[in-house]
Amino acid sequence: MKREIEYLKGFQDFLPQDMIPFQKMLDKVRQVYESYGFRPQMTPVIEALSLLEGEEGETGKQIYRMEDKEGNRLGLRFDLTMPLSRIITLYAKELRFPYKRYQYGRVFRYDKPRPGRFREFGQFDGDIIGSSSILADGEICALIRDVMRTLGFSHFLVRVNSRKILTGLAQKLDLQDSQKDKQLFRELDKLDKQGWKQVKKTLLTGVHEEKKASIGFQLTPKQVDMVEEYLAISAPIQWEPAEEGKREIPQFYSYEKILKNLEDFFGENQAGRLGMEELQGLMDFLAEEDQSWLQIDTNIARGLDYYTGPVFETVLVDHPGYGAVYSGGRYDFLLGRFIDFKSFFKEFQEYRQKWKDPLTGQPILPAVGASLGIDRLFAILKDLKLLQPVKTLTQVLVVTMDTNLFLECRQIAEKLRHHGIVAELYTGESRSIKHQLRYADRLEIPLALLYGENEHKENVVAIKDLRKDREDKTKQKPIPKEKMVSEIQKLLGETSGDSH
Repeated sequence: MKREIEYLKGFQDFLPQDMIPFQKMLDKVRQVYESYGFRPQMTPVIEALSLLEGEEGETGKQIYRMEDKEGNRLGLRFDLTMPLSRIITLYAKELRFPYKRYQYGRVFRYDKPRPGRFREFGQFDGDIIGSSSILADGEICALIRDVMRTLGFSHFLVRVNSRKILTGLAQKLDLQDSQKDKQLFRELDKLDKQGWKQVKKTLLTGVHEEKKASIGFQLTPKQVDMVEEYLAISAPIQWEPAEEGKREIPQFYSYEKILKNLEDFFGENQAGRLGMEELQGLMDFLAEEDQSWLQIDTNIARGLDYYTGPVFETVLVDHPGYGAVYSGGRYDFLLGRFIDFKSFFKEFQEYRQKWKDPLTGQPILPAVGASLGIDRLFAILKDLKLLQPVKTLTQVLVVTMDTNLFLECRQIAEKLRHHGIVAELYTGESRSIKHQLRYADRLEIPLALLYGENEHKENVVAIKDLRKDREDKTKQKPIPKEKMVSEIQKLLGETSGDSH
C-alpha cells in the first residue's frame, strides 16, 4: 500500500523558477551588507532550549521544542538574534569590537498559518555589536535604505522612534511596573490594526474586548488623555482601524514641529530627552539632499520587549497594506544577559566606563541591528510583478544526438563552462533533436548547440538561437569550433556570466 505524503501547514517549497530569482535576491542583499563591512556568520538551526526560552511574550510561546535521545531539551531557533547572544558570550575574546556581522538563515515559529505568514521563513540580519554611538544606528538605517533601493524599491519609508521616548511616556504616566509599561507598548503597537478608539477603550477598561481577557492593568481617564496627547506628536491620530490590506501612511508633521511637540510633551523628563537626542543625532547623521525615505514616527512601539534605543520599521509607501518589511533597533541589554561583566571588563577594560546604560547605570553590551523578512519581501516583489520567474540558469544546451560523439560533446560543454558560459549537456535518453530542442524551449534556454557527424567532419558546431528561431526549428548557424566561444558570447550579449 502506498504511503500518503503529508504537506505540512505553514511551510513552503521553492521550485527552481522561484529559487533562481530568490537566490539572486539573496546575492544582491549580501553584496550590500558586505559593502558596509559586515562579515558573514552561520549558526545551527537547533539551539539549547534554555537559550531560547529567555524570550518573553508571544515569540517565546511559539518555539518548536524537542528532546534528543540523551534527554537534552532543544528548540528550533525563532530568530537569529538569540544565537548571536551565544556567539558573543562564547567567542568575545576572539572577536573585535565593533563586531559587524550578517547572517541569512531559516527560522521557525509555531504560529497560526495565514497568507504571508509561515511557520518557517528566512531572515537576513545585519548587526553592529560593541558600539553605543549613534553612528552605528545611522549605519543600520543607511543599510536598510541601500538594500531596499538595490532590490528595486524607490518609494519606501523607514519610520524611526526611540524606546527611551516610550520609557519617558511610561514615567509620565507613573507606570513604575515594568510589566505594565511593556504591556502598554504592546497595546500601542496595535494602533494600525485597531485604531485609537479601540485601543483607548482597552486601556480604560483593562480588558481586550474580543478576547475578553485582562491586559493586567487599566489607565485612568487622565492617563489616557496623556497617551492621546503623546500619539498626536508626529501625526494626526488614527482613530479607526485600517481596512485589511488598505493601511495608509500617516500625514506626518514636519521634522521641526515633531521636535517642538516632543520638547513640549517631555519637558525635563530624562528618558524622553535622551530619546529626543537619539532621534536628532540620527536625523543629523543621515542628513542628505533627499531625506524623504526617513521619518520620525513616535507611534512606532515594536512588539519585542528587548529594544532600548532607536527602533526602525520600513514600509512601502505605495503599498502600506503589506506592513513592515524590514525592522530592527537598538538592544543594549539582550546580548549581555549571559555575560559575567566583572570578568568581561577585566579582558576589555577600555569599555568599562563606556558600556553603561544612561538611565540605570547598569553594564551593557551595546548592539543595534535590523532584520529583513526576505521571504515576505520576495512574495511582495512577485505580487507587484517586480520579479519574474526564471526557469533555468542554463544559457546553452549542448544537444547529444550521436552516441559516438558523447566525449566531444562533453568537452565542448566543459570549454564553454571554463569561459563562464552556463552550458548544460543534455543527459536524457532520447537522441531526437526535436525532443531535445523542445526540452530547451520549455525551459526557455536561449541557445542550443548541435554537434553531430556532419559538424564533426567539418570541424564546426551549429548554434540555434531559440529566442529568434522558435518558429523555424531548422534554422541554425554553423560556426568554426575555434570561434565557438566568442560567437556564443556575442549572441548572449556579454563576455561571460548570466543571460537571465
